[in-house]
Amino acid sequence: MRKYCYNSVKEGHKMQSGDPIQDKNLRISVNKRTEFALKEMKKRVYIKDVLEIGSATGYSSNLLFREGYNVRGIEFNSESIKVAKKRYPHIIFEEESAEDYCRGHYDAIILLDVIEHIRDYKKALKNIHYMLKPQGILIITTDNVKYTKNLYEYSTKEFTYEELKELLPDSKIMGSGFHYVYTKPITFLFGAFYAIKFRYLFNFVAKYFPKWSNTFYLVVKKKGEK
Repeated sequence: MRKYCYNSVKEGHKMQSGDPIQDKNLRISVNKRTEFALKEMKKRVYIKDVLEIGSATGYSSNLLFREGYNVRGIEFNSESIKVAKKRYPHIIFEEESAEDYCRGHYDAIILLDVIEHIRDYKKALKNIHYMLKPQGILIITTDNVKYTKNLYEYSTKEFTYEELKELLPDSKIMGSGFHYVYTKPITFLFGAFYAIKFRYLFNFVAKYFPKWSNTFYLVVKKKGEK
């Protein structure tokens, strides 16, 4: 078992963080992803200490805090950190990159639509493994590159289902949002109105066939020390 952290040189890149308080659509998206994280965390009563990587302006970290968790957030964008500290002084926020941060030990570490923005994501995952307590969990949400390729200017690496399974072979991957609801075969068969009307049924399918979904939801449990 590795007893030290990997470090990298900051390359000066900046991620642009939105503000869920001001952006309704972003708020809906963040709420949905945070609800998923909370659902997984509540299954495990031992979870208390939580690190959010890519905490942006602190909105999702505060949602976790309100559920009784001891939350710490790190964010590379200095302007977002200033906003987070001002809005949520009861939470510790630090301006750090995911590649360089390796302090403390946590029951859960979450990255909500963040891993695709991390330049050296493999190094970040090694540090995350070190920081997780035995039986701790890593929760990740990220969009399916097949349907979002080149959509986000600040992404450095977007993933397919197969790439995520190779990167995190022990992960449980679920899906959210069924891309084919809005494609011609579905609208031809059902009509655009009914395709959208029954999107909840299609989304249920996406949960169990994540390869076809818009967004991947991952949960990885750290194995105990050997």
